Amino acid sequence: MGVSIMALNSYGRLFTSPVKNMVNPTANLIYGGAVSSMYVKKLSDSLKSEMSSFLSSLNGSVYELKSSSQPLMESSKDSVLNSKAASSDSPAVSVTAGKGANNGTYSISVSQLAQSQKNKGTTLDSYKKTSMNIGTNSFKISTPEKEEEISIDVKFTDSNKTVLNNMADAINRSGLGITANVITDENKDTSCIEITGNDAGSEKSFTISDVTGNAVAKSGVLTVTREAKDAEYEIDGEKYTSQSNTILLNDGKLSITLNAVTQEKANVTVKDDKDAILKAIGSFSSEFNQVISFVNSSDQFVVTNKLREELKSAVSSKAGYLESVGINVKYDGSLELDQKKLTKALDEDVQKIKKLFASPDGLATKVKNIADRTLTSTALDSTGGRLYKNDFTSFYDYLKLANKNLQQRIQAGGLFIDTLL
Repeated sequence: MGVSIMALNSYGRLFTSPVKNMVNPTANLIYGGAVSSMYVKKLSDSLKSEMSSFLSSLNGSVYELKSSSQPLMESSKDSVLNSKAASSDSPAVSVTAGKGANNGTYSISVSQLAQSQKNKGTTLDSYKKTSMNIGTNSFKISTPEKEEEISIDVKFTDSNKTVLNNMADAINRSGLGITANVITDENKDTSCIEITGNDAGSEKSFTISDVTGNAVAKSGVLTVTREAKDAEYEIDGEKYTSQSNTILLNDGKLSITLNAVTQEKANVTVKDDKDAILKAIGSFSSEFNQVISFVNSSDQFVVTNKLREELKSAVSSKAGYLESVGINVKYDGSLELDQKKLTKALDEDVQKIKKLFASPDGLATKVKNIADRTLTSTALDSTGGRLYKNDFTSFYDYLKLANKNLQQRIQAGGLFIDTLL
């Protein structure tokens, strides 16, 4: 089965013989042979270019159709069929749901947020000469995981701000999971050091104390201004505590964030992401119609006819089901969406829509398989010459046949190449 080449005469007329008035038949035949060779070469080049352009357009459209079908297949990593939409009726609680999270509603109340420890030092005159001991000052910071002794050098000329900055730098280099900052009020020329735990929860508390010198005592940073605490909350009447304000449920597929203590219970709802499904169906329909339009306007190749029939068969076999949910199959095989009816169908029975597209015999599954076969059958080898599958024959089979017919016509008719074509 081969490609039908249209308008071969248009190529032949490029080589109209200039020797119509010659009376020597032998000369005409010699010239005719040369022109035949030139014609076949030109035809070969033209067909290659035409075929390459055609296949590029076809494959581009089919690839986009394949891509648009994958979100409507449950087995695809891009599937929207398992996507979830999650919402909360209170700003005190926020929620995100991953694929496969359980549908349902959760009633949540928060009595305490998890928080990290914070120590804030005494406010000191920034540029006053420090009263901390001159020389090496060492202090110890202890966390539940580790303990470390940190040292700084205090010079006679150092100001309070200089020493506080040196303390903060040394603490931040320690890797103890705490962060130190020097807070300066430029209007009042005052500074103080603040140390904050990087993580919330009672298990992330810390202590700080002098070992040698008086840097901690003089800076006042041993004062705890905010204690490390766990979150305390209830879900559907069950009490829980957590080191974090982010709660994971459904094997991590549902993430709930506690933002504030609640005055009233917050309701979190998880359901199928019908908007994502509706958007995916719209994209699929658009790409399907693009391919249908392409093949309906391109009848010069076997693959377009085959592809058109396969796609029309895929939708016609499910026309009744499709139309029942607002997807109408038009006379040319294209799809037309009734957005209102489709939205209602999703609200009433999303599982029906999933089955219609994603089952082994579903529309998205069928179309994806058709697209895969088409993309494989229209692949070219590295020379651009021979197709891998038997939907086509090679260009050269056509050129060989065209050349043979042309030579026979030259020999039979004699004089003029253009009259033979």
